[in-house]
Amino acid sequence: MFPYRALSRLSDSKNRTIVHALAMDNHAGIQGWNIKNENDLYTIEGDNRNEKWTLKVAENGSLTIEETISRQKYTVSQNAAGSWGLVKN
Repeated sequence: MFPYRALSRLSDSKNRTIVHALAMDNHAGIQGWNIKNENDLYTIEGDNRNEKWTLKVAENGSLTIEETISRQKYTVSQNAAGSWGLVKN
């Protein structure tokens, strides 16, 4: 069984953002993963894993996902036609 935490932001009854984080690691390493939330920035990091992932929720509903140590960065957003897509930044 893996540790599971969910964070949610509820601005009104029509808009709701739910963030789920799942850390998968070996049994001994799983205790070193932490999740935190500050405003619209969600972070999950491993103490001894040299990884730190962030998820930024923008006002327009787009999501920016970044591994802050290697600087891998992606954005999920909706275009003018209403289609959602993933772009590597």
